Amino acid sequence: WRRLIGPGDAVSRVALAGDAVFALSHKDASRSKLLRWDLKRPAAAATVVMPQGRAVLRDVAAAKDAAYVRAIDGGISRVWRVPLAGGRVASVALPFEGTVRDLMATPARDGLMLRLEGWTQAPVIYRIDARGKVADTGLQPPIAIDMSGIEAERVMVKSHDGVEVPLSILSRRGAKRDGSHPTIVTGYGAYGISLEPRFGTV
Repeated sequence: WRRLIGPGDAVSRVALAGDAVFALSHKDASRSKLLRWDLKRPAAAATVVMPQGRAVLRDVAAAKDAAYVRAIDGGISRVWRVPLAGGRVASVALPFEGTVRDLMATPARDGLMLRLEGWTQAPVIYRIDARGKVADTGLQPPIAIDMSGIEAERVMVKSHDGVEVPLSILSRRGAKRDGSHPTIVTGYGAYGISLEPRFGTV
């Protein structure tokens, strides 16, 4: 036995894919980076597959074809596909901007399944195939709520210290933003917790 990862590596998520170990580490990277260990060369150091960037890397799952990474970019989920055989790390075009939950993958099969929802979009379970194409699995029964009269917009505003933070605005479609409408404001920002888009039925 040989330990690959220890407390000093500051690893938060790990996924095993064949002869490779993928891990998210926040060592010298507050928004995390994706590392890869080659089990065929156990004495070799990890390589950085995805360096720290604008988005915060939150989760990684491994399939037969690729490792899939979920990240948050200004409150919105993003997904990247990292081919196991090497090649370009590519972003996956999701059907709408929202929150990705429940990454589901197995090293025995290609592709990934995930649940995606938004402020005005009910949850849908999608499958990403080995080409990076996204399709509705039909596994999530539709929720019969008419949201056509509601719109959601995400804007970036400056905090007291000048840092830009995301602000989601939900309103009746076409409502004027002139200060004449009653408004409920809620927010949170601490301990790495974000208020991500979530579809509510009540």
